[in-house]
Amino acid sequence: LTEPGLWQHVPGRTGLAEAWVEEVLRREPPVTTWRRVTVRSAELGGASIPDGAQLLLMLMLMGSGSDPTVFPVPERMRPYRTNVRHHLAFGVGRHRCPGA
Repeated sequence: LTEPGLWQHVPGRTGLAEAWVEEVLRREPPVTTWRRVTVRSAELGGASIPDGAQLLLMLMLMGSGSDPTVFPVPERMRPYRTNVRHHLAFGVGRHRCPGA
């Protein structure tokens, strides 16, 4: 909403609204943590985690779209990045949201 002159161009530019949705998801993912259950006991950072433990993973997903090695000038909103969909807003791999 703060991007100067954006809204006047949205109706006339095909794909602009969709590109901005992806760019906002990169910066503001809807999910900021993941819940998981361990399938076997493990040690993590010196702490023992038993089999079947419920974990809340604070993965810093909010910052995942700010990696300058992935997104040049990450603090700028640039909807036409060539890799705009490389964010983690909907997970990744087998944990990717089917609705993505």
